[in-house]
Amino acid sequence: MKKLLKKNRAWLYFSLILTVALAFGCQPGDDDDDDDDKVAKITGNAADGFAIADADVTVSGSTVGKTDSKGNFSFDVSDSMTFPMVVSVAGDNTLQNVVVTKPSGTARANVNPVTQVVSSAVIAGGTVTEEAISTQGASAVSTALGGSAVTYADYSSTKYDAATAADPGAGNLADVVLDTVQELAPLRTTADIVGFAADATDETFTGDLLNDVTFQPLLAGNITGQSASSTGRLIAAANTAGLSAAFSSFLTAIQNFAATLTATADQLRTAVGTMGAAMSSAADQSGATANDAATLASNVSSAVGTSVAQLATQNNPGVARAVGLAIGNRAAQVVDMTSATADTAAAQTVASNLTVVADQVEANVSTSGLAGGQVSVAIQQSVETTTTILEDQGIDLAATLPANATTIAANAATASGTGIVGAIAAAASQTAAVLEQLVAGVADATTTQASGVDMSSSTAATGVANASGNYASTLVQVTTSTLSNAPSAIANATETLGALVSAAVNLAVETIQTSGADMTGTTVPASATNAATNVGRVVSLTVGNTLASNTDVKGASAKAVAKAAASGVKTSLATAGVDLTSSATVSDTAINDAAISSNASGATMKTTLANITTAGGNANSVAKAINSLSSDAVLSIASNIQTAIENSGSTSASASAQIAKAASKVIKTAIKKGVSVTNAI
Repeated sequence: MKKLLKKNRAWLYFSLILTVALAFGCQPGDDDDDDDDKVAKITGNAADGFAIADADVTVSGSTVGKTDSKGNFSFDVSDSMTFPMVVSVAGDNTLQNVVVTKPSGTARANVNPVTQVVSSAVIAGGTVTEEAISTQGASAVSTALGGSAVTYADYSSTKYDAATAADPGAGNLADVVLDTVQELAPLRTTADIVGFAADATDETFTGDLLNDVTFQPLLAGNITGQSASSTGRLIAAANTAGLSAAFSSFLTAIQNFAATLTATADQLRTAVGTMGAAMSSAADQSGATANDAATLASNVSSAVGTSVAQLATQNNPGVARAVGLAIGNRAAQVVDMTSATADTAAAQTVASNLTVVADQVEANVSTSGLAGGQVSVAIQQSVETTTTILEDQGIDLAATLPANATTIAANAATASGTGIVGAIAAAASQTAAVLEQLVAGVADATTTQASGVDMSSSTAATGVANASGNYASTLVQVTTSTLSNAPSAIANATETLGALVSAAVNLAVETIQTSGADMTGTTVPASATNAATNVGRVVSLTVGNTLASNTDVKGASAKAVAKAAASGVKTSLATAGVDLTSSATVSDTAINDAAISSNASGATMKTTLANITTAGGNANSVAKAINSLSSDAVLSIASNIQTAIENSGSTSASASAQIAKAASKVIKTAIKKGVSVTNAI
C-alpha cells in the first residue's frame, strides 16, 4: 500500500511539473533557441488565373508534393536537396520560383506568373542571390504594374490567396490584379504579358498598368464583381495601398452601377466586368488621361448601363465582355466621353443596338472545340467583325435599326465565325503572337468580302461565309509557308515572327483580292493556294531578313516596319511583272530585287517612327494606326501623320495618339471609297 501511495505521489508531482511547463509554453523536444533542430519546410500557393489545384510540385524534376484545392502546398526540405532550389508547379503552364538558401525553419515560396518572370530572369543572368532576386523583383513589379499597391513580396514570399472556380472572390488584391492582367490578351499567358510589361524597351505591352486609364476600369470591375465581403476587403486593401484618384473614380462609378442591379452573383460579376470593359475601350478610343477618368466613367456608365445590364442577363460572360469592348469603342466615336457636357443619348442608342450583335453572335458562332482564351478571342473578333459589317451595310448604329438589321447581323456573325473559329482551330498550336495576326487577317478578309454584298440575302451571305472559311484555310497555309522559310536569326523570336506573319497575311489577302479570285465557292481556288505558297516564301526571304536586321524594333513598331517592307516587296514584284497567284516559282533574281526594296522601305519606316518620337509624338500609337491599314502608301501615310503631329505643336503622347487614330479613320474611309490615300492626311 505504501509503495502504491509513493508511486501515485510521484506521478502527481510529475503531472504538476508538466502542467506548469505547458502553461509557460514549453513542449517536449521544442527549443526556440535552437533553429537547427527545426525541420526545414517550404510552403506556398500556386496560381495562374485560378488557383492551380491538385498539381504536382517538383524540385529538380522530382515530385515533392501536390497542391490542394486552393493551390496551397508544403513540403519538407531533405538533406539531398541542393540550393539555389527551383520550385515548379505544372498547371496549364509550368510556373516556378527560386529559393536561394536552405531555410532554418519554414520559408514561403509562392508560384505564379510574376515569380516565373523574375526567377527566369535571375537564373538567366547567372547570379542567383537574394539581392539579385530582390532587385529584379522590385524592378519587374514596379515597371509592369507601377505604384506601390503591390510589391514583389506580395507575389513571392508572403501569404497569397488565389481565386478558385468554386470561390471566385477568394483572391487577395495581388491575385485580382494578376487576373486582370490576363484580360489584356486572352491568347497570351499572364507570365508573357507581365514579362513584356516589365521590359521598358518593349512596346508589345506597355507597363505601369495600375496607373493606366485603360487598365484601371478593368480592375475596378473585377474588384466590384466579388462577394460583398470580398469587395470590401479588396477596396480596403486598395485604399491602404494608395491606388490613384483615377482608379477611385472608375471604382465609384462601377459600384454605383452595381447598386442599381437586381441580379444573381454570376450576373453581377458579368455586368460589372462588362462595364469595366466598356469604360476601358472608351478610354482607349478617347485618348483619355487620368484627369478625364471621373467624367468618362460617369458618361459611360450613364450611356451604356441599361444595355450592359441586359447583356449580363442574356449572354455568357465572354460574349458580354466582347460586346462591352465594342460598345465602349463605338460610343466614344459618337460622343466625346471625356466632355462634361457630352450628350449621351446617341451613345445609348449605339449600346442598345449592339445588344443585337451580341444576341446574334451568341446564337450563330459555335466555339466548340476551342479552349480558354481561344473562345474569348473568337467571340471578341466575331463581335467586332459583325459590327463592322453592319456599318459597311449602311446601318447607322446611332439610329433606330432598320427591319433587316437582325438578319444582317445573324448572317454576318455566321460568316465571320466560320473563318475565325476555323483559323483558330487549324492553327491552335501556333504561338499567341502568330495566332493573333492570323485571326486578324481572316477577320479583315471577311469584312472586305462582305463589302458591297447584300448580307440580308441568305444566298449572298453563304458566299461570304464560304469565303471566310476559304481565307482561313489559305492564311493558315501562308502562315505555315512563312514560318518554314523564316531566317534562322529570328527562328526563336516569337514576337518578330508574329510581325513577319502579319506582313505575309496582309500581302496574301491583298494579292488574292486584286487577282479577282472567286473565294465564295466551297473549295479554295488554285490561284489562292499558289499565292499562299509564293507569298509565304517571298516574304520570309525579304521581309524576314529586314526584321532580322532590325531586332531593336519591337511591338507595334516592328509590325509597322514589316508592313512597310512588305509594301516595298509588293512594288518591286509588280515592277518585275511577277504574278504571285501563278504556279510558277518566283525567281531568285526577283526575290533579291524585292529584298533590296524591303530593306529600304523598312529603314524608311523605322526612321519615320524615330522622328515622330523626336517630335514629341507617340510612335507606338502611330504604328498601331498604320498596322490597321492596307499596305498601300504606308510610307506616305506615316510621313503625313508625323507632319500632322509636328504641326500640332504638341508634345503630348495622348495628343499624338488622337492624331494617329483620326488619321487611321480618314484613311480607312478613303480606302473604302476607292480614293487615293497617299495624301489622305
